[in-house]
Amino acid sequence: MSNQDLMIKNGTQQTLQPVSDKELKLVRVTESMLSHTLTETIAALQLILRDGNLPPDLFDYGYRSELNCRGTMAKINGVIELYAEDDAASSLRIAAYDLHQFFTALCNQLNRALGHKFKGKISFRTGEEESATVSLDARRVSMIVYHLVSNAVQHGRTENKNVELSATLSRTALELTVRDFGGGIPATKVDYLFAGFTRPPELSEIVESPMPPTLRGIGLPLCKKLAEDMHGSIQLKNYKTGAKFILQLPHYRERVQEVSVYLPDDTLMIGCMSDLFLLLMDEEWEESI
Repeated sequence: MSNQDLMIKNGTQQTLQPVSDKELKLVRVTESMLSHTLTETIAALQLILRDGNLPPDLFDYGYRSELNCRGTMAKINGVIELYAEDDAASSLRIAAYDLHQFFTALCNQLNRALGHKFKGKISFRTGEEESATVSLDARRVSMIVYHLVSNAVQHGRTENKNVELSATLSRTALELTVRDFGGGIPATKVDYLFAGFTRPPELSEIVESPMPPTLRGIGLPLCKKLAEDMHGSIQLKNYKTGAKFILQLPHYRERVQEVSVYLPDDTLMIGCMSDLFLLLMDEEWEESI
């Protein structure tokens, strides 16, 4: 399923028609126009937020607005990436990284961004030797981790808020797992996790339109698409204690030339995790985490 999607309507699955080139072109033109407008809005908000004399409530309002703009841009780009029929291989940017440095830097970025309101920790472990290197598309792998961590933090139902990343290397493959301890995913939702814009049967009566009612819910379908772009796969193992997502990717050992230092992209992270960062500003939600 490349550019098809499923929607639940009247308790049944319906296959949406593939997005045509004309429709996708229209979305891209719209995205270009919105991107220009949102970029200017973000720049203006950042300028305003630099004013150290802003009252706290106005600063919070401005920051929320900036997060919403960044999140909207990321969701629109996610929809385009999810449905595009372009040759993904041509857009892969494979580079070699130190395995430990790459994922440790990613975890450090996430822990700094989540801050003191987050009562858990994002950690990385591996049994691979210190000199282990891995070749991968840093943007796509980072996006997958951002979405999985964001979901784990938002939807965890237990006191244990930790999220663990672990990696193993074989001669031809990288296996990355993202494990949380949030009580697992309800059985009614498991079958619909990787189908974009879907609702489980108990909510089917409110889905009346063939158009998705919201841009929420594209994170896991996008993770699946990103994994497939890299000729890999992503799977779920669901437990009563939490969920484990397993990302399997080809290990391009033969392409390794020089090892790059990974510098996480804060703009990419904020776009993927804007919904979570907005929740972290909510005092009532903060009490629940």
